[in-house]
Amino acid sequence: MYMTENSLDIGSGSGGHLIRPGSSKHFVQFYEHDEKLVKSLGGFLGSGLGAGDGAIVIATRAHRDALEEQLTAQGIDLDRVKLRGQYTSLDAAETLSKFMRNGLPDEELFNQIIGGQLARVMKTGRPLRAFGEMVALLWMDGNAKAAIQLEKLWNNLAKIRSFTLFCAYPKNSFDQAKDAEAFTRICNEHSRVISPDGGDALPRPRNWLGLIAGLEEKTTSLETQIVQHHQDCGISQKLAAIVEFSDDAIISKDLNGVILSWNKGAERIFGYLPHEVIGKPITIMIPPDRLDEETVILARLRKGDHIDHYETVRRRKDGASVEISLCISPIKDGTGKIVGASKIARDITGRKEIERALRDAREQLARVNDDLERRIEERTSSLREAISHLQEFSYSVSHDLRAPVRAMQGYARVLREDYGDRLDDNGKEYLDRIIRGGARMDRLVQDILTYTSLSRREIQLQPVSLDQLIHDTVQQFPQMQPPRAEIVIQGKLPSVMAHEASLSQAISNLLNNAVKFVAPGALPRVRIRAERRDGQVRLWVEDNGIGIQPKHQHRLFGMFERVHHHAIYEGTGIGLAIVRRAAERMGGSAGVESDGFTGSSFWIQLAAAATA
Repeated sequence: MYMTENSLDIGSGSGGHLIRPGSSKHFVQFYEHDEKLVKSLGGFLGSGLGAGDGAIVIATRAHRDALEEQLTAQGIDLDRVKLRGQYTSLDAAETLSKFMRNGLPDEELFNQIIGGQLARVMKTGRPLRAFGEMVALLWMDGNAKAAIQLEKLWNNLAKIRSFTLFCAYPKNSFDQAKDAEAFTRICNEHSRVISPDGGDALPRPRNWLGLIAGLEEKTTSLETQIVQHHQDCGISQKLAAIVEFSDDAIISKDLNGVILSWNKGAERIFGYLPHEVIGKPITIMIPPDRLDEETVILARLRKGDHIDHYETVRRRKDGASVEISLCISPIKDGTGKIVGASKIARDITGRKEIERALRDAREQLARVNDDLERRIEERTSSLREAISHLQEFSYSVSHDLRAPVRAMQGYARVLREDYGDRLDDNGKEYLDRIIRGGARMDRLVQDILTYTSLSRREIQLQPVSLDQLIHDTVQQFPQMQPPRAEIVIQGKLPSVMAHEASLSQAISNLLNNAVKFVAPGALPRVRIRAERRDGQVRLWVEDNGIGIQPKHQHRLFGMFERVHHHAIYEGTGIGLAIVRRAAERMGGSAGVESDGFTGSSFWIQLAAAATA
């Protein structure tokens, strides 16, 4: 019986295999029971089929059936592996008859039939494991000469094809006396011998002790190698699975650039099936204008260089171009000689498209930014011009508009003083209205100038004591002094980061409103307090006035917005707009809370000043 397996070197990172001629091995084992033999064969062939290896079984019907039951029990789908051409089963006697002539095996027919079976599996690049019973049949038929001749033919075939031959003989077929010489010759045809597990059940020739010593030495070596082989098979299966299901193309080639292996990732990226490219030059995938790249790559590989993340373009089977990133490593044989290369190709077409789209977007964004900057510069220039005109207008309002208003007020007062006794009550009322209208106009002009000045003047923030500022402000206005009003400052007020002039204007407006908008005859009562909020200070001005309905509160801080008629409560409608504008210029905010009946609570919130 025979077991054969390709001698393979797994290419680094390629998932492929390099077949090295002349690396075959020839084992022999003498077994006692068929059950043990079938179990051993099941493990050997099952691990190979699971890893994707090919298997050829040349055996009796009984052993073929028992073996297939064993493989099925291990989870091997025999129908599937047979359909893929991965598993071939032949009858031992029938196969033997095809190359036997005059009681001896014919070498030419043997090479044609057995060698052809091996070649068909090796052509696909799939490793091969085989089991045969032809030698056992010859031996048990009493044709020892033919059996030994067949052993020699296997060894000759191993010189031109690479495989490992595992032979097994039934121990009870040897006679201790007459088969000693044949037994020795059989052992000499093998590179490794596994000694019989029965100890002394085999024939004992004159040099039996020396033979047994040699067998035991070979047994120890072979057992170690078998353990290592099983471990290597497990690792190989894992590596094969990684290679098989990788999304990347994993390819191996020799130093002439000829493709030796091809995984499913390569099939997906380049469109070729394995049988269409294995054995062909790698240049079939290289565009004509990039052929020089392969020459440079092969030269670097011969020197032992690794090539990492080399981005280039390759050609698919349908002629389309695909952008890839290559990682290439040299493959070495057991002596350290570089014999080929493994190549991992990653499809980066999608990434390149994203990079190009990103580059186009950046260029477009740069153009938009340039255009935006140009427009901003144009708008800024227009704004500067508008501000300049506004400043000129402000100066004109401050001097040219206020002057006639003051003149109108002045002449009206003179007219009332000098000619009042000549006017009736209606005439006097008209003069008073002129004087009041002029005063209101003057206040309106001043408020507009204050608001515009808040928008354009430079603001530099510095620590300002609220406590000191509010005390000074209250002292400046008679309408805020007792007995005309009652203003209470609750506790010591903290300092804030503010522009003192702007903050003073805002607080003055809030206090004036607080003492003005009260019911007729009521004494204005105002409470001022402050609270800290996460690095901020909120200053509250709470009054007992007429309140503000919630539906009107959203427009209180707009320009020229008034909730109460000016005939009852004088004002320009700009005071609270100044408060909010001042707060915003200082990086803060302003607001109000009121139920519309029991007074109002206005607030300004600014950053707290750092304490020493």
